[in-house]
Amino acid sequence: MKKYFLAIFIFSSIALAQEKDLVINASKMDYNQEKGIIEAFGSVEAKYKNITILGEHLIYNSISREVFLDSGFDFQFNGVNFIGKELNYNINEETGSGKSVKIKYEKANITGDEIKFNSNEIKIKGAVFDACGLAPPHYHLAALGLDLYQKQGWFAAYWGVFWLGSLPSLPVPVYVYDFRADLLGKKNVMPYPEIGVNDEDGLWISESMSWYLRPDINGKYGINHAVRKGTGGMFNILYRLDNNKEYCGEIFISNYESLRGWLEYRNYFGQEIDQKTVYFDVPKQKKYELDVKISSRERINFERVSMLPNIKISGKKIGAMEGSLELGNIDEETTKNTHYRFNFLGKLAYVFYDDFYPSLDADLSFYGNSTHWLKTIGILAYRKSFDETLNGELKFSHFFSNLGQSPFNYEKYRFVSKDKVGLMLKKKSFFSNFAFNCEYSVSDFIPQEIDYTAGLSFHCFDVDLTYKVMRQEFVLGFSLK
Repeated sequence: MKKYFLAIFIFSSIALAQEKDLVINASKMDYNQEKGIIEAFGSVEAKYKNITILGEHLIYNSISREVFLDSGFDFQFNGVNFIGKELNYNINEETGSGKSVKIKYEKANITGDEIKFNSNEIKIKGAVFDACGLAPPHYHLAALGLDLYQKQGWFAAYWGVFWLGSLPSLPVPVYVYDFRADLLGKKNVMPYPEIGVNDEDGLWISESMSWYLRPDINGKYGINHAVRKGTGGMFNILYRLDNNKEYCGEIFISNYESLRGWLEYRNYFGQEIDQKTVYFDVPKQKKYELDVKISSRERINFERVSMLPNIKISGKKIGAMEGSLELGNIDEETTKNTHYRFNFLGKLAYVFYDDFYPSLDADLSFYGNSTHWLKTIGILAYRKSFDETLNGELKFSHFFSNLGQSPFNYEKYRFVSKDKVGLMLKKKSFFSNFAFNCEYSVSDFIPQEIDYTAGLSFHCFDVDLTYKVMRQEFVLGFSLK
């Protein structure tokens, strides 16, 4: 029989029980030695390693190492906070279940009728999610189920409805939300279609949604329609064998062009790269990456390019350098050129005073038609965050050399061997946001790129309208904060 330490402090009316690493504090405590059960009443607090459980009535079975609360509970572990009506938790297996639960995780508020969880995964039935923080929230997602992977920092909700205010706006078979989006420089989009207009497509609309089989097998599917072209559909997949190996692919079919798609294998290897410490247990970056790609009529810079295959080895943070070696058999549809291509890309970069980012890039390609293309470019960038609402970048690039030419149009897209100056500004306020990005050639001040983005900024989501001047294109999109 296990040995326990059980003491009752009469004068303070506080009871304390300790069994191995589990400590229970309560106003009153009963102990049944024969059954190995401790029952605690009133202001109960139980602690075990990184777990804290609060409640009014707790039953602990020392034989099965199970904790049960039936009069409300507050459960905290791994950065997640549960508040609910009933809780069962097995200390040895680190698994549990609960009813009528509210979950606080990062900036998300999630409620559920029932949950089952372990140290990495939380499965919720009858889930409602929002990251708005207001009551009532400006939006929420009500779903039949939601699987939260707290260490990886994302969840997948399935068979739900996305609500805007009090209106059910869109059914959502699967919705994926990434809590690491800000760290990765991305946004979590609202499940509404993207709408745009340009000279080539006319008015177009594109809707894409996630699909999810399990954490290592998931992807997206979508449909789009352009007035001047027609209708098409897309399906892609990501299959992670482990943290170092993955397959991904995409296929696109339409009534206005032939089938196109690609398949890719990625292998990350070598020494791990030091990363900024974050809460999330993200896969460690490796110093080297092997990328093998086979594609048919893939769209690159508005050209149709096939790679049969293309093999690329790249290295990150090799001292102050990064680089890659690439070998592929390339076929371009418009030029009808089919050649082998060998490419070396090297980048030497250093940071001065946290604001200046000078770099030197060397890009050398050899082609199967006995031609080559060598470009060496020096870049000096100055990046500045003036405050929490305004940041920008000023960039100057200079061509030291430009020898030869590529036989492929996709590599020459909008290429000019002239010195360039670029400016990027982003301004955010409580009700609006604005972004401006431009690049001009220095010698004749001809614009190479001009983009404007203006949007309405609500408390927890943004509506952005982007105008791409060089393409004469407007794009309307929706994203969550």
